[in-house]
Amino acid sequence: MYTIMLMLGCVKQADTPLKSPIPENQVEKSLDAYFSALAENNFIQGSFIITQNGEPVFQKAYGFLDAKGKYVANTQTIYRIGSVSKTYTAVMIMQLVDEGKLTVDQTIDKWFPSIPKADQITVEHLLRHRSGLYPLILEEHHVLMVEPIGFEEMIERVASHDLLFEPGTDQQYNNVGYVLLGHLIETIDNQNLNESLQRRISKKVGAVNTKYGDQINVKKNEARSLDYGNEWVESKETKIMMFGGAGAMSSFPEDLCRFGESLFGGELVSDSSLRYMKDMSAGLWFNDENMYYGHGGGIDEFRSLLEYNEDISTCIAYTMNTHHYKPDALADVMKKAAKGEVVEIPNIENVKLSQETLQSYEGVYESVERPDYLIFIPHDGDLYIQESDAMEFSFEGEHAPLISLSNGVFAFFPYDLEIDFQSDGTEIKQEFYLRYGGETFHYKRLPRDTKEPSTTE
Repeated sequence: MYTIMLMLGCVKQADTPLKSPIPENQVEKSLDAYFSALAENNFIQGSFIITQNGEPVFQKAYGFLDAKGKYVANTQTIYRIGSVSKTYTAVMIMQLVDEGKLTVDQTIDKWFPSIPKADQITVEHLLRHRSGLYPLILEEHHVLMVEPIGFEEMIERVASHDLLFEPGTDQQYNNVGYVLLGHLIETIDNQNLNESLQRRISKKVGAVNTKYGDQINVKKNEARSLDYGNEWVESKETKIMMFGGAGAMSSFPEDLCRFGESLFGGELVSDSSLRYMKDMSAGLWFNDENMYYGHGGGIDEFRSLLEYNEDISTCIAYTMNTHHYKPDALADVMKKAAKGEVVEIPNIENVKLSQETLQSYEGVYESVERPDYLIFIPHDGDLYIQESDAMEFSFEGEHAPLISLSNGVFAFFPYDLEIDFQSDGTEIKQEFYLRYGGETFHYKRLPRDTKEPSTTE
């Protein structure tokens, strides 16, 4: 299965200011129908909230904490929040700035002298992903999940690589920078990051169940990471402490919105520090399409989001222990509901196709627009897809079952990917269009006896 760790959920957001609070029953009815349909078809499990002026207008949980369905999720269930942790870390850094203990233009050589060009990398560079440091956690993710390392070894590995670019000259999302920022907070506060988190944020906003680190315990209402094939299974649990200020925190939507409301309400940092965070993309991301600031996160199969719209005093947040539906779509429908718009249930029915029909799609396809092959194979009544530089399908590699929306149209919802095979009257399909990331790519089948890639026009 596909797994993305500590993914950034850049905010795509809503447009028209809300003149009055939305009818609570309208939100409840439309959103609950939407989320219930997804949950009943095994696309989501998790907890969701919309607040306006500090009060919840929608709050509900779906699914379970464990694969066997023994522990039912509720609105207080705790989930790992991945990169939403970065917003908390950024706030604590700005609190240190407000206290005069740190400046954003201060270089990091005092704390991390072995880091390449540490005398040129500033706190701001770490906050804004502009350091150029080797992105160890992304590049070596699969190894680190199995063999986690301590902070000192992480520093050594990062220091052994050249910078990707000169500090401040480019921007590339980098978890390592926020691990360093978390360690910086611990050093200046002279306490561990969870103690700083509780003192600086959680206790102030009444969100003491937002915490740093620790292993998952379902008996304490903490959700496990779940994956779905033909049934729910528990996925491998990452040793979370090594991800520090980049992604090692846990919370739930109500606590997330308490944090967001307090941050934008001026209770956690000074006005100038909040302006800095917003203007400089320091722990907050913004899309002017609908005026929400926030951050998304993912680790293992967990997915999370916190976004806040100052113009309409509205917070949306979710925490999930599955990754089977489009995260951006979930955010979009919550924003529509927050504006009083009706939410329509999407087409998610998996149309079962015969083995003969599935076999008509089997094969290796290539595109002149993308480097790797896409390989399709029928398996256990579904059509599986794999992207590879080889021409053979392997179940040992990353692969995924596609949802059949109709005969010829398939989707993989976690990545918002759609495949549309062209109806050309042939028994064996010869080409398709891949819609992904707002772009469309044309693929053609390679002849079955092809030994080398064919030339595609």
